[in-house]
Amino acid sequence: DLVDLLDVIHSSRAVLDIVIHTGVIGACSKRSVWKQVLVSFAEMSSCCLQADAITYTAVTSALEKSNQWELAAVLLQAAQSSGLSLDTTNCNGVISACEKGEQWQLSISFL
Repeated sequence: DLVDLLDVIHSSRAVLDIVIHTGVIGACSKRSVWKQVLVSFAEMSSCCLQADAITYTAVTSALEKSNQWELAAVLLQAAQSSGLSLDTTNCNGVISACEKGEQWQLSISFL
């Protein structure tokens, strides 16, 4: 699977780029493996890669599907603080995660 592929790429010392990481994050999101999503997201920083809006969408989608509203909210706030230009897709994932977690007040703050 894609997680194993990521391990092979790491072991061969190939340079990982944002597209590969985002692909792994998306695949893990579809499998609802949110912890692996966060591992891959964290690895991006260790590889000096700057996550883009597409990556944030993939991560927040995985967190939403896994009912991890707190992590989704923190992630969105971090993205906003970094000055990354986000669109409604990014915010909708977090709003949906907060809604599922019955965090109505927090979800309203992202509108």
